[in-house]
Amino acid sequence: MNEIKWLKGLKSKILSFLAHQKSKNKDGYFRYSFSGDLFSEKDNWGLGASIFAAKIYYILNEINTIDKNFRNNWIDFIKSFGNSKTGEFYDKLVLKKTKLKRKILSFKNLDFSDFFGNIYKRAETRRVWEGLFFLGSKPDYPYKKIPKNEVEIENYFKKLNWEKPWGAASHVGHLLFFLYNNQKLFNHNNQKLINFVLDYLSNYQSKKDGSWYKGENVPGYEKINSAMKICMGLHTIKVYEFPYPEKLVDLCLKEKFKMDACNIVNRIYILHSCSLITDYKKKEIKQFAKRAINLCRKFFHENEGGFSFYLHRANDKYYGATISKGLNEPDIHGTSMFLWGLAIISKILGFDKELGFELPTVHY
Repeated sequence: MNEIKWLKGLKSKILSFLAHQKSKNKDGYFRYSFSGDLFSEKDNWGLGASIFAAKIYYILNEINTIDKNFRNNWIDFIKSFGNSKTGEFYDKLVLKKTKLKRKILSFKNLDFSDFFGNIYKRAETRRVWEGLFFLGSKPDYPYKKIPKNEVEIENYFKKLNWEKPWGAASHVGHLLFFLYNNQKLFNHNNQKLINFVLDYLSNYQSKKDGSWYKGENVPGYEKINSAMKICMGLHTIKVYEFPYPEKLVDLCLKEKFKMDACNIVNRIYILHSCSLITDYKKKEIKQFAKRAINLCRKFFHENEGGFSFYLHRANDKYYGATISKGLNEPDIHGTSMFLWGLAIISKILGFDKELGFELPTVHY
């Protein structure tokens, strides 16, 4: 099978790509794109790229090969972006570059929930916690910017835009992640709140297609990406069963692809999640997975050894901040996403052990 031969050769190529992205002067700093970054390590930024690198090493099962001193310095680099008062991790450069846009949107929509970049900070903090877990570390303080009782959780849900459910579901996933890991790491008594979130979440699941949203004109790709965020949130708290998995399988198999890393990998994630709890259309799912290998391959740059987030173009924006020139070259974000998707595909097709990929489902 040519696909397996290509996958077997990925590891060495991606490790070479990572070696190119790695800073020679600052442990833990990795360039975002191959050559088109608009900022350097001198700008005191790079948190997102650092976490993507950790995820790549983890999937390739190479974490334990990293020099101990380098890994400790890498962890220190990540933690240098933390705020002990709130438990948040964020990149000040990203906040600065999106400040004007956030303010304009806040006044335009009369919604000031993201005036200070809270959406980015929450998402980045979750990503950082996972990155620290990949590196064998953990945060030093709990995340404090989450609801503390059932009334606050209900308000949290109601403030989300469920007619654009990809973002809404993402925030529910963050909520489950932090309730669970605050409990595990810092002895917070959150089980009652976790149960309340799960009960309340059921109000948003559609019996028609199995996804979580509200409204009649929600695009299929939004439904798929919403379902992925919810599934990932459920997996965080070690819940692997949910209603209507067969409906979700049908939704994923019939919808046309949007050609970027998130939309492709998110669909693969859902199909694998559903296949864990039902045998429905397993043959079709495997056929889909085989086709998806070649789809992912279109984003791979053989000479540089990495994937680009978009077809023939590196990602140029990170949470709204323009951070690269978007050249026809790989970026560390796309490489992390597509490698993750291929690790899931190898699990679906049953040759994950042969490839030695590690699925990034690590939690404390």
